[in-house]
Parts: sequence; C-alpha cells; structure tokens
Amino acid sequence: MTPEQGSYIEQTGEGLQQLFTTILHFQAPTREQIVNALEGISNLQAVGLVVIGIIFLFFGYRFFKAIVVINGIAIGAILGTFIGSTTSSSNAPLVMGLAGAALLGVIAYPAVKYAVGLMGALAGGLIGYILWYSITSVAHYESIQSHAWVGAVVGVIIVGMLTFVAFRIAVMIFTSVQGAIMVVGGILSILLSASEQARTSFKPLLIGNDLLLIVLVAVPAAIGFTLQLSSHTAKVKKKRKATEKPPV
Repeated sequence: MTPEQGSYIEQTGEGLQQLFTTILHFQAPTREQIVNALEGISNLQAVGLVVIGIIFLFFGYRFFKAIVVINGIAIGAILGTFIGSTTSSSNAPLVMGLAGAALLGVIAYPAVKYAVGLMGALAGGLIGYILWYSITSVAHYESIQSHAWVGAVVGVIIVGMLTFVAFRIAVMIFTSVQGAIMVVGGILSILLSASEQARTSFKPLLIGNDLLLIVLVAVPAAIGFTLQLSSHTAKVKKKRKATEKPPV
C-alpha cells in the first residue's frame, strides 16, 4: 500500500479498495475479499445501502433514469479514485473521483438507453457467471468450474441484446440484481459488525460455503424482478382496460 493511497483507504476501507482493484482488473473477487469489503463498511453506509437497495430492488423500473445517473456517478467516482490513486499526488484520488463522478453522471442521462444496455449486460454477466459456477459446484465439475467466465460472456450477450428487444425487462433485471446485492451487502455488513460472536461464527460460513452468498443474493433478486414485472403488467392491463371503448 502506497502513502498516496492513504486518503482513499481511510474513506473506503482496505477491504473495499482490494475489491474494487480486483474488479477493475477484470478479475472475479474471492468470497473472502467480498466479506472483508463488507466488514470495511460503516453502519451508516450499510443502512444507506439497504435503503437505496430496496428502492432499486422493488421500484427500479419506475425510477430507472435516476438510478442510471446514480450508477454513473458511482462508477465515475470509483474509476476516477482508482486512477488518481496510481499517481504520486495525495489529492489526486479525491480530485479524480469528483471529476469522474461529474463526467459519467452528466453523460449517463442523455445516453440512458445505452447506459441501461451496459448495466444490463453487466448484470447478465454476473448472472451467467453465478449460474455456471453454481451448476458446476453442485455437479462437482471442478474441471470446468474455472471457466465460469464463459457463462459471464453468454450472460453479457443475452441481456445486452435483450435491452434492444425488451427494454423494460432489461431494466428490471439489472435493478433487481443490483438492488439485491446492495440490500444483502448492507444487512451482512451490519450483522458482521454487530458483535464479535456473530463475526466469528458467521464469517467463516460465508467464506467457506460455495453457494451461500449466491443464494442470499439470488432469492431477493428473483423476488424483486417478479414484483416489478407483475406491478408493471398490472398497470398496463389497467391502463388498457381504461382506454377500451365500452360495447355499444
């Protein structure tokens, strides 16, 4: 760890920095890295994740334009901070983070459809990776488990193309997946910091079990997607019924 990265570490925690660095190098983070990152989140940040995540999870399609802008700001801040942390200036991470947040936040709004396509593709890649990893883990196909990136590529292609065919579905997919990750991450962070006993008993379970984290995220994501889809379908039917002419 370099001295120039000190301010960045202080703000995000060492676990979060390692997680972001791994992802930005196009590598899948380990369960231990994910759990360590959750431990580095403060209770206030965890509560914020849960609250915002619930909005993403259950009302994602209704507020998808605002969500896209929020994501753009967050991604820009992460990328800018990461780039700034590689320089020799101690203020560069903050300056580059603010610049990246402003730039991608402004770009995201007019390019909302393309942003949804990108975010949907990322969510699809995550789903594909998880499905490949989970199936090979349950079936004990360790020889091909390391090729889970193939499932990620397939997921990126399918959901990315779905954006141009069924835009609403793509929005619901990425908002429900992201919302589930935020809600579960926030709750787990609070649990891990609740007491030493909870941390010593629950943390090894999260790290050692191949499918526990996946199930914890997949179940609320599926529920959120189903509720969003059913709510939108009901609104469409109600609107269509209201516009139908009564029989003569």
